Amino acid sequence: MNMNRQEAIVVGLLFLGLMGWIFTQQQQAAAQRRMDQERFRHEQRVRSEQARRTVGTDTGAVERAMLEPVAASDAVPQLAAECPGPAPAAARRRHEAREQTLTLTNGEAEVALSSWGGGIASVTLNKYRQRIEQDSEPVRFDFARQAALVFAGIPGLSTNDDFTLSGGGVTATVKRVTDAGLRFTRTVSLEPGYRVSVVDIFFNTGSEAAKLPAHTVALGPMEMTQTRVRGDRGQYLEVDTQPVQSGRRAETWDSSHFSERFGIRSSRFSCGRPSVAGAPFEIASPAADTALDWAAVKNKFFAQILAPEGGSAGYQLRAERRRDAPDFALSSVSAELLFAQRDLPPGGELRRGMSYYVGPKKYDLLKNLGQHQDRVMLKAWAGWGWYRTLCVWVLWTLNKLHGVFHSYGVAIILVTVIARILFWPVTHMGAKSMKRMQDLQPLMAEIRAQHKENPRKMHEQTMLLYRKHKINPAAGCLPMLVQMPAFIALFNVLRSAVELRFASFLWIPDLSEPEGLLQGMIPAILGGELNILPLLMTATSFLQNRLTPSTADPQQKMMMNVMPVMMLVFFYKMASGLVVYWTVSQLLAIAQLTWQRRRGGTKKTPAGEKKDS
Repeated sequence: MNMNRQEAIVVGLLFLGLMGWIFTQQQQAAAQRRMDQERFRHEQRVRSEQARRTVGTDTGAVERAMLEPVAASDAVPQLAAECPGPAPAAARRRHEAREQTLTLTNGEAEVALSSWGGGIASVTLNKYRQRIEQDSEPVRFDFARQAALVFAGIPGLSTNDDFTLSGGGVTATVKRVTDAGLRFTRTVSLEPGYRVSVVDIFFNTGSEAAKLPAHTVALGPMEMTQTRVRGDRGQYLEVDTQPVQSGRRAETWDSSHFSERFGIRSSRFSCGRPSVAGAPFEIASPAADTALDWAAVKNKFFAQILAPEGGSAGYQLRAERRRDAPDFALSSVSAELLFAQRDLPPGGELRRGMSYYVGPKKYDLLKNLGQHQDRVMLKAWAGWGWYRTLCVWVLWTLNKLHGVFHSYGVAIILVTVIARILFWPVTHMGAKSMKRMQDLQPLMAEIRAQHKENPRKMHEQTMLLYRKHKINPAAGCLPMLVQMPAFIALFNVLRSAVELRFASFLWIPDLSEPEGLLQGMIPAILGGELNILPLLMTATSFLQNRLTPSTADPQQKMMMNVMPVMMLVFFYKMASGLVVYWTVSQLLAIAQLTWQRRRGGTKKTPAGEKKDS
């Protein structure tokens, strides 16, 4: 048994060991989930019994009491807010007048203002469907639990207070005078491109100086829009904060950050989900004194962005986890901008303008907002300038092709063809280099046999052989390295471009999600659903490997055979648009390799050619 065969066996055993470890971890995770679910059901029963003993037969009170966490010895205390927050839900009902609403509309969106707190109670996006069905109602953000643009910290101007509303069409006025003589006037204007312009005026009507205390202005809680993917679990719910004039990139606060705030931590080497027993349902991070240009809350396809003129003095983040889940999953995220105390002399006035965007994460709209608000598109877009430009080019090309062919599936295929044409010289050179290296295998085998006891000499003779035949040993890897930035850009664009949401192609109902065929009829090993494209992609990977020139190195052959299986695991739950790109790219690569083989490739090195000594 030669050394190469031994190494191949070791690699195979390590791979089987890895698969066994993953299977064991999945079994342990399933057992942990069953234990968590049983504990969750027990806690629900305890809540129900405690609620009935406390409030009797009042069904509504029972349901409210069941939402409160059960005391436990390992409970994680809820983090206390360090700046004023929204009023509790029960307190918001203490109003002297019935709630009045006034709706602004411009065809694109409908913004409903509420007299309770003077903020935005809901926003409807008329051009975006809530569900995939054609007759679905439009996307609607309901801020009933916490209205957007409401104040906290100013006596008389909170969610507990009644405001007067007037106006209509695309402009409205919100007014209230506090007991302390502070007259508040807010002008709200709905502008094209899902932008809401807000101007707040605080006027001191008293005869003495007044203090406008430190206070916050809230963004509405952002929740997930409907998705068929079971594994999202709120990981697309994020908050972005952009520091004022610092040149720093926007900072993103994602699910992993919030899970730590909830006191939930998991091992990075475990496939299991951490227990949430005793964790709070809502948290507020400590107030940060970092001045911001803007803050945003977002999900996979939509965002709210609040940008006050002159920036804010700080911010605070809030999050809520799902109350009906035995393991951690975010249900909503929100943020509040903090403003410092101001003194108002008699007859003094404070005027503050704010830009509030509430709509799709669409680059053409966000880039016009200024202050780098387009950075909410993707984390990577806020990184290197050249990479961000690459992402923009990819998205621009997709939209232009869609404008011509009216199909994002066709647009993705054409983008793939364009990418293959652009990279043709590199891939052609790489394939030729691999073919020439394959032809040199008999001579390289002789060098290895002659100098097997002297690795240094073996390496020198191998390099001399490469130089003699003008071969760059790294040329075979060059095509993949050169294409990698483009692939990552396509990956980032295709997995979360709002343009692909509910875009159908052939049998695929939604290019932004997996195909999800025959749900409930497919074995659990395939995720309970059939995704044809990843299987086709795997088949094309094996065919491409057979056509690609390779050396006789058994480790390389082993890796070439393992990679398609690994790619199947990674891509099976990926967005269909991304799998379309990768599958078509491999089909084009197969066509290129077939064409090169028919042309005869590079002339083989004669078996009897002598090497340099």
